[in-house]
Amino acid sequence: MQVVPRDNRLRFIFDRTLDAGLFVGKYLLLAIILEAIIVTLVPISWITFLVGQDNLQSLFAAALIGLPLPTNQIPIIPILAGLLERGIDQGAALTLLLAGPVTSLPAILALWAMFQKRLVLVFIVHSLLVAILLGWLLQLALHF
Repeated sequence: MQVVPRDNRLRFIFDRTLDAGLFVGKYLLLAIILEAIIVTLVPISWITFLVGQDNLQSLFAAALIGLPLPTNQIPIIPILAGLLERGIDQGAALTLLLAGPVTSLPAILALWAMFQKRLVLVFIVHSLLVAILLGWLLQLALHF
């Protein structure tokens, strides 16, 4: 995105708002389409097998599913709504909510370009482990 100064401040604000809206809108549209695909095409048995059980396997699966998803904070909400409707475990949902935006492909590519590769790998591993830990703590809290 290239910012071009405008003579009129109102026109400048309008242009920046339009740019931001289009930027966020494309990801939100992608998320709504993914949610529709999940709700329509993915069998419930797949979801309950992968991430619908109350165990650590579902947390690891949710973290690995969230790893490559190109999601940020806005599109993950409709995706999670579709998954919760289909039977995802709440701990796995929290893990996906935390792991998805932190380890999304655009974020990792930006970090890969700015920092040492080893530091980015440490960031990814720690992010996934914290997401799994918090999902596990939620699973434990829901038992009490």
